[in-house]
Amino acid sequence: MKQTNVRYEIRKATQEDLPKVYEFEREYITTVEPDHLGRWDDAGDHVMETLESNMDHMFVADAGGQLAGHAYWALHDGHPCVYSVFVADDFRRLGIALALMRALEENMALCGYHEVTLSTLTVNPAQHLFARLGYTQTQTKDEWMYYIKEL
Repeated sequence: MKQTNVRYEIRKATQEDLPKVYEFEREYITTVEPDHLGRWDDAGDHVMETLESNMDHMFVADAGGQLAGHAYWALHDGHPCVYSVFVADDFRRLGIALALMRALEENMALCGYHEVTLSTLTVNPAQHLFARLGYTQTQTKDEWMYYIKEL
C-alpha cells in the first residue's frame, strides 16, 4: 500500500539489511531489466559478495524498522560511481531517493573524492532525480546514459 506520511531515517547498512537489499536489487532487475534476470539469478552469490564488499558505502532508508530503499557506491577504475539507488514502490515520491543520493555524495566527499559518475539504462525512471541533483549527462551509448557531477 502506498505510504503517504512516512518518517524515515537514512543510516549505514548493516549485515542484517543485506537480504532485503538483495531482494530490492532483484526487484529492480525484474522490473527494469527483465532480459537480464536469468544472468542475474545465475550470479546470485557474486551479487551478494558485491553487496557485502561495499557495505562501507551503502545506506538504507529505515521507515520504523521496515526498509524502504537503499543506495551504494563503489570505485570503478579508481573513481567513485553510484552503483545502485532503489526505493520500494510503496515508499516512492517521498524524497527517499533524494536523501539516499545525498548520503552517498556526502560519504564520497568525506572519503576525499570530488567527482562522481553513474550510468543508467535509458528506460530507468530515475533520470529526473539525477538532473535534480545536478548530474550532467555526458553521453548516451547504446541503451546506456552516462552522468558526472562535481561534489
